[in-house]
Amino acid sequence: MLISGRLAQNDADARAKLQAVLDNVKRPRSLAEMVAAQKGPNDFVENYDKYLPTAMLSKAVYADGEGFVAEMDTRALGMAVVSMGGGRRQASDPIDYSVGFTIWPAWAIALTGSGRWR
Repeated sequence: MLISGRLAQNDADARAKLQAVLDNVKRPRSLAEMVAAQKGPNDFVENYDKYLPTAMLSKAVYADGEGFVAEMDTRALGMAVVSMGGGRRQASDPIDYSVGFTIWPAWAIALTGSGRWR
């Protein structure tokens, strides 16, 4: 792709450029660092329950049968959160910080017949 895009002269040049990127990848900032950088509480990650309201309802949803998680419609999931008040349609909309999903299992995880993952 680098050669096709004229970002590398040949295979050796492309490999060298790719290796340089891999060698210089910096770790992503942690959630704690991002919260602190935005003037949030320093102990948010350790004590999030102190800062976030508890949801009025919590419900587990399981798969119907065996299989693998092959894909997730992340836009639909995000819009479901918005429709429950956990996000904004307009900048002036309030946010209910108790709304959200805990999504397990992740992509490519095997599910058993009970819908639980292995």
